[in-house]
Amino acid sequence: MVRQEPEIYFHLGFGRTEASYLRRTFFPRLQGVRFVHPGEYTKLPKIVGREMVHKFFVSNSMDIGLEDQVKKFARKFPQTQTILTFRRHDKWLYDLYVYLVNMGLGMSFKEFYDAETNQGYLKHVDCDYMSKIKFLESVFDQKPLVLFLEDLDRYPYEFFDAFAQIMFASYRKFDIELQEKVNAKNPKKKENKIEIKSMANAKIFGREGVPLMQSGLNLNLGHRLKLAVASGLGLGMRMLPSKMILNGGMVDDKDLERIRIRHAQDWIAVHEYAKTNNYKNIRGAINPSVLRLGRY
Repeated sequence: MVRQEPEIYFHLGFGRTEASYLRRTFFPRLQGVRFVHPGEYTKLPKIVGREMVHKFFVSNSMDIGLEDQVKKFARKFPQTQTILTFRRHDKWLYDLYVYLVNMGLGMSFKEFYDAETNQGYLKHVDCDYMSKIKFLESVFDQKPLVLFLEDLDRYPYEFFDAFAQIMFASYRKFDIELQEKVNAKNPKKKENKIEIKSMANAKIFGREGVPLMQSGLNLNLGHRLKLAVASGLGLGMRMLPSKMILNGGMVDDKDLERIRIRHAQDWIAVHEYAKTNNYKNIRGAINPSVLRLGRY
């Protein structure tokens, strides 16, 4: 019996785009494709070589600074069909900042990302989605399928259908536990505690606190103890009058509006890219409702 050439599908999940939810709730329930968990990512060549199935679906992170890992993957599997999930820039950066503050980051939001001066830790180029698409086009033979997190909240089953259809896979809707209000976190919410926590982190960890874009942070005991100390310090600082400690480092509407303006053309461009290319990638019969995705 001649074995079919393997088909590889690679979901590249950015931080704070619900990749963990998808890996836990949806991806393992796809039928007709072997889902390779992130923990098995480095073992993919062995898995492909020993298993009799011919379709493999990989999900791993493509955070900033991990391009070399993707290039290495592309050299082994150049025919891979990649799948990207993006989120509007201001929401993504806000959620990423809050997450990293909870992990020990000691920067203000403007130190983390400054849309006007480009002097923050993250630069404009780090947040340019079209450059990420062009990078994938340069290392893989196929154009990526581009999806948007906003659609997971608005049209969850159509969002799931896009994954299934590109792989000729299937799933049962009643097996999927929908996540209520995936985008419910309000990027405009002004909370003094975020600034206070980042200030406490700076005193305990220093300015960066943790390697900012390290994927899958595995915090050791020492780091966890420091987090506990920083948390206690933050609670103490919150007991003081805000005028004594706050220096205007929290996120506000203007910060997020500047981000939206700075990346507006990029956000439009990725939607145009998806509109032009996505349904050339999805083979076979397309569920007409999927065509709603990415239309704003």
